[in-house]
Amino acid sequence: LDAPPVVLVNGGARTLPSIRPMTWIADVRMFASMSKKLVELLAEHGLAKAQIGTVGVSQSFPIGEWNDLRSALPAVTFVKRDTEFERLRRKKDAADVAVTEQASRILEEAFTIAAALLRPGASTNEAFALVERSMRLAGAEDVRILTSGGPDNNDLAPPVERRLEDGDTIMLFLGVEIQRYWSEAAQTFAIGEPSAQAGDLASRARAAVDAMEAAAVAGARYSAVAAAA
Repeated sequence: LDAPPVVLVNGGARTLPSIRPMTWIADVRMFASMSKKLVELLAEHGLAKAQIGTVGVSQSFPIGEWNDLRSALPAVTFVKRDTEFERLRRKKDAADVAVTEQASRILEEAFTIAAALLRPGASTNEAFALVERSMRLAGAEDVRILTSGGPDNNDLAPPVERRLEDGDTIMLFLGVEIQRYWSEAAQTFAIGEPSAQAGDLASRARAAVDAMEAAAVAGARYSAVAAAA
């Protein structure tokens, strides 16, 4: 098939002009229903009776949307190609490695900046704006900032403006994207002086992460990494 690639985006609050600079693919389209948009797209390219390879469907495609898609395209044969694609994803050249390392360095520096900004009396909006600014200036093409903490924010969600107080605890999730490679991490910050109990829990968590890192070697089972923690 000689057809140009297409990116379908459920952009939420983002608009097409803000999304298009993030990809080299020219044809970017918004959708409300993935199945309906795919039916339109496949018909547009004359693929309503084709054999089509799929990747990641069982992991990320909502079952309701998938059933709607198959019902709308009864003449299409879908073939899983996850195994072939996984081999391609595992092969990384020096450029791939360099980009992932750059994203990780940006992420580490952002957490260092956050640690200096998240103090009693600080505005969360101002602090996270400066954290995002640092990531953008360092070359991040896209970022994610989610937080939890405070009386009305117990789950990870976009930041909610509040003034930090001594004794607060706030979890910060950051994601940095460069050339479609993401580096992500989360860290919990104790505002002011943490309690002895919080300090003990932090030490235990650090030890668990160190154990997981030591166990996460090529060929290790996921269960072994979890058991190490």
